[in-house]
Amino acid sequence: MSPSRTLTVTPGFDLISDFQGEDDNDLLSVAEPRVLHRGDVLITEGAPQPGLFIVTRGLLDVRVGTQQPVSVGIRGPGDLLGEVSLLTGEGANASVVALETCELLALPAEALQEQLKQNTRFAARFYQLLGRVVARKLTEQSRRALPFSLAITHSPEFDARLRGTVHQIKARLSELEAELARQKGQVSEDVRIRTTAILDEALEFLRTLFGPESEVPAALQPDVAQFFRQELLPLVLLSRVCEQGYTKRRGYAGDFQVIDLLYGNQPAGVGHLGPLLDEYFLNIPVARAVRNRRALLVDVFLERLDASAEGRLNITSLACGPAREIFDFFERIDDPRKAVFHCIDLDVQALSEVSRVADQRGLGQSIRLMQENLILLATGRRPASLPPQDLMYSIGLIDYFQDKLVIRLLNWIHQTLRPGGQVVLGNFDPRSPDRPFMDHLLEWPLIYRTPDDVRRLFARSAFGERPVDVRYEPQGINLFATCAR
Repeated sequence: MSPSRTLTVTPGFDLISDFQGEDDNDLLSVAEPRVLHRGDVLITEGAPQPGLFIVTRGLLDVRVGTQQPVSVGIRGPGDLLGEVSLLTGEGANASVVALETCELLALPAEALQEQLKQNTRFAARFYQLLGRVVARKLTEQSRRALPFSLAITHSPEFDARLRGTVHQIKARLSELEAELARQKGQVSEDVRIRTTAILDEALEFLRTLFGPESEVPAALQPDVAQFFRQELLPLVLLSRVCEQGYTKRRGYAGDFQVIDLLYGNQPAGVGHLGPLLDEYFLNIPVARAVRNRRALLVDVFLERLDASAEGRLNITSLACGPAREIFDFFERIDDPRKAVFHCIDLDVQALSEVSRVADQRGLGQSIRLMQENLILLATGRRPASLPPQDLMYSIGLIDYFQDKLVIRLLNWIHQTLRPGGQVVLGNFDPRSPDRPFMDHLLEWPLIYRTPDDVRRLFARSAFGERPVDVRYEPQGINLFATCAR
């Protein structure tokens, strides 16, 4: 099993968002770009730490031990490196090695310290945010490393019900595995119905534990979630899509390979039970919503093309992933010259997959690839060589961005659109019934927003009070907000 990320936040990007241009103290003004190639060592265990690093592109391996190093985690875009040594002044407690070509922003210790000395208010907020980052890491590591307490909530009645329900779910799934083995993997309709009933019960129990009516205090919910993961993850991860969604092989949640698995909807997994579990999880509401949005975006493209006076579009896909909706669109039109898509993603493997399919279908002239970090584009750290765009969209990007970053992204989109051009942003609604499963079992948290939440973000951006139209895919849990410049 690949090592999983220890964080689901992007603390480095939090620093960029919170401090760029604030109080005339731009944190990035002291940053130096660094490029690493596969095998390059960024940090050596025990060596003096030269400063703070923010990963903007690529994956790095964190290794402990000098004689026989052991990998303890993967770090990717948005992660901070070196924060503990910066606070303690001691040598690095691990080595960090590039797994592929990587780009970073290096904040040299001397320049950073000088910047912090010049403005005490700036320094106080910087150390406060840095402290939160360290606290989150330590809390998460402690929960994963320590043996689970026999007393979860200090309520014997609730604990007994929790343990009884979870152990019953495990026992019933184990019985199914044994039955499938006896049947040499042949899945009867009765087995499929029973599997669905067991998993429906498990997800419904998760909703009662972590939903708005939960009897579990918020402070204890992480411990209850840990118990769930400890007991049920070994079975859930027999499902291929759950295993890849949880382990985050590309270093971040929702990578292009996981999205492609959801699009493909071809069950697979480990053993006899794995494919059956995969079939179930590929058809829960959140997975159906991911597939539905492809068709929704194609409809948006076609509507925009019909409204175009020139009969030709410039469209930008933000965090394009596998970009399957783009290929769906080209299957619906008679001339590929009617649209040029600019596909932006920070993952070079995602772009390589888009390039492969584009070449295979003869669409190389209609699809242009840009390996860029959208946060750096939105904050003005990198210029984007884009012509004025008719449409800019993201399917699953702002679900990971705090409000402040979304507003900056909207401002950048506004200045990149041609007059009358449109932006379309997707975001999952808080009503998603699979939120407890995503947040607490797969450790794949999103930032959920209502239509009013999204409209408020547009109103605070350069779009101002322009009308925002919101539509949903057929599952009714993934919204798409459209606004024109």
